[in-house]
Amino acid sequence: MQFLLVAFLIVPVSLVLTHRHFVHRKSQYRPIPGPKGLPWLGPIHRLPFLGLWFKFKEWSDEYGPFYGVKLLGKQHIFICTEKIASELLTKRGSIYSGSPAVPTIVDSQSRLGTAEYMPLMSRNKKKSISKVLHPPPPPFHILRYHHQQLGLPLRRHDLPHYQPANIIWVRILSSDPKTFKIKGFNSIIRGSPDYAPELKNDAWRLLQAISPVGNLSNLFTPLLILPRCMSPWKKWEKQRHDKQ
Repeated sequence: MQFLLVAFLIVPVSLVLTHRHFVHRKSQYRPIPGPKGLPWLGPIHRLPFLGLWFKFKEWSDEYGPFYGVKLLGKQHIFICTEKIASELLTKRGSIYSGSPAVPTIVDSQSRLGTAEYMPLMSRNKKKSISKVLHPPPPPFHILRYHHQQLGLPLRRHDLPHYQPANIIWVRILSSDPKTFKIKGFNSIIRGSPDYAPELKNDAWRLLQAISPVGNLSNLFTPLLILPRCMSPWKKWEKQRHDKQ
């Protein structure tokens, strides 16, 4: 009985103290200017499906070069001048220069050690993995890389004298640079350009998984709360990741 009485006294006091603590913390800082909207949803009903950046530019003209928008319970900060961005990155670059996690991608920041998506990783982790995978060459190797710079002018000089098989590559380069790059990488890594269509398809599927208008869960993020067994988008992403 005494335990229940003490619990009934402690719980309300704890709630009041916690509320006062957060109210006091908020009162120490000036509120960030920005458009207001519905509770938790924010001004999501004012965002157009196409040309989203025009709305952000309109809000920048109205609220200034630094404003915030709360959408679906998440606070988004918009920096619209190079001066403010430079100041933030100079003073607090170790905090703001890293890449945020992409919740729609399996292990986007390679926290499991896979190092699959280097551009999506945090800045510090990317640096540490790059030092292991791509160590700087010693000075005597750097001195012997001058032939790489001479190769490009020689290749251009020899283009009119190429054989018909090589002319096909030149046409691919002029008509579709992306296909040329993919075929070139496959020829170097796998010894054959035959895997290029599959690799190109995987790249487009990865862009679809990241794009805000790719899957419905990217546009309406509360759908990410659903477990994989109830989410067709998470099942699709798992299949894409495993195939890749």
